[in-house]
Amino acid sequence: MSVARELFRYDVARHVISTTPWLQSLVYARLQPEGVEELPSGPLERGAAGEKNQLLREYVDRLVAEPSRRLQELQEYFGRESIPFDPYITRKSYGVEKKSQQYFSDLAGPRLKNAYLLIDPISGIRVQGQADVRYVSLVDLKSLHGRLGEDGILAAFHRKPQGRSWKDDIIEKNQYLITFSRYIAYVYDSEHCIIHMLRSQPQLSAIKAALQSYRDRYSSIQVEFV
Repeated sequence: MSVARELFRYDVARHVISTTPWLQSLVYARLQPEGVEELPSGPLERGAAGEKNQLLREYVDRLVAEPSRRLQELQEYFGRESIPFDPYITRKSYGVEKKSQQYFSDLAGPRLKNAYLLIDPISGIRVQGQADVRYVSLVDLKSLHGRLGEDGILAAFHRKPQGRSWKDDIIEKNQYLITFSRYIAYVYDSEHCIIHMLRSQPQLSAIKAALQSYRDRYSSIQVEFV
């Protein structure tokens, strides 16, 4: 587990929610298949996402030291930021093919209204090739995207594949995500990315303003909009 990665995930989410007027909560779905661990990330560098957020750093340090307390630490942190934190908890196991499509079956209804829905897989989004439990599937993302209205935003964590540039990875992702998402917004550093799948021009305008202001705050951050 990496301090840099944890700060990136949660500080980007905090910033987007705090600067987007209609977003009222963080709905958080972490995909942690049993026995599968995250690959290590690099050290926290100067200008890294979340580096200036000392309150979050306190919670992340505890979370890294005791991973079983992830949801408790996040609940308390986002509470102190006045952001309702709604973790998606299910007894189902995230699998592949048909099983993966069942995992999110209970994630629907009023809890998604005005929500920033963050899907947090081990490695990110896989658009082609053999199914892998470390990745969230396109089928699941398309289904979740369809459940959100104009007031909800779907986002997913993604880690840069080894041996690939962000440019090549983003070009590939665009070909598939654009089949169900009208606009796509990327915020990323050298290793990590959060991909926002947007439904409308007002959503794009709001997220673009949020991510550009975040980029201005941290020198390691880049953004791209499609």
